Amino acid sequence: MTESSEERLYALVPGGALRLDPGARSPSEALLGLRPGFYEGLRTFQRSRFFGLRAHLERLRRAVERFPERLEFDEDACARAIEAAAADATAAFGGDVRVRLDVLPEPAVSLGTGSNVLLAVARWNGVPARILEHGARLGRARGLERRDPPAKTADFIGARGRGSQERGVEGVDEYVLVGEREGREVVLEGALSNLAFVRGSELLRAPSGVLPGVTMRAACDLARAAGMSVVDAWVPVHDLARFDGAFFTTSVRGVVPVRSIEDTDFGPPGATVRRLAALYDGLTLEDACAPGERARARY
Repeated sequence: MTESSEERLYALVPGGALRLDPGARSPSEALLGLRPGFYEGLRTFQRSRFFGLRAHLERLRRAVERFPERLEFDEDACARAIEAAAADATAAFGGDVRVRLDVLPEPAVSLGTGSNVLLAVARWNGVPARILEHGARLGRARGLERRDPPAKTADFIGARGRGSQERGVEGVDEYVLVGEREGREVVLEGALSNLAFVRGSELLRAPSGVLPGVTMRAACDLARAAGMSVVDAWVPVHDLARFDGAFFTTSVRGVVPVRSIEDTDFGPPGATVRRLAALYDGLTLEDACAPGERARARY
């Protein structure tokens, strides 16, 4: 068995998960060599709990049901596999992990399994302190949009990765997808995330054409509960300087403040973004649960 101190690969098997040997490749590289399907990404809390697992599996099920070919997919079996793989990996790594769950169009026989559901589990290192304190720096990724926005298609990972290598700007933490809507160049989302902008007591996000993020939905619910208005509206690129701040969301990193997008600098994270990040952290602790208890969770 090839050992990795940072990442492990598993296949769904009856009752749980079986660790696979990807050989000289990392699990992520091994997945890129397979016919792509759909995936979801999330992380553990306190090693055995997950926030938003119910919503992630529901989104994955909807994507699978829309696929032109019949894919083998069972939500309960996936939940058991996630629980088993996370238990093995957190024990090996000595801390929380991030999990990528892939549902493939065909069994991964090249990796020695008859299963079409794989899990790449890696050590979760948290968000760098410099980003939490000063905010993330974002570049722009022109010409890259999701082919199927409602679903997390694995082929987008390859396109996203190639684009990042081509752009390769030093010091950039995330890339912004930009598109043309209503004759204007507008911000869509991040290559790895959803994006929102703060203006006074308003929070603006793209109205369509982006992944319906679980973390962004939770952040918007928290914003409304805090008295903010959530507005679905296009944010033109040339208007970025008019906003007080911005943040991006992912299920692995949570609510992350944005310092700048190319030459537009929002300054250090403001009170609104910091408050939303803190509220989200509190929500994850309150609502995270074991996979078998996900039906009781809010998300």
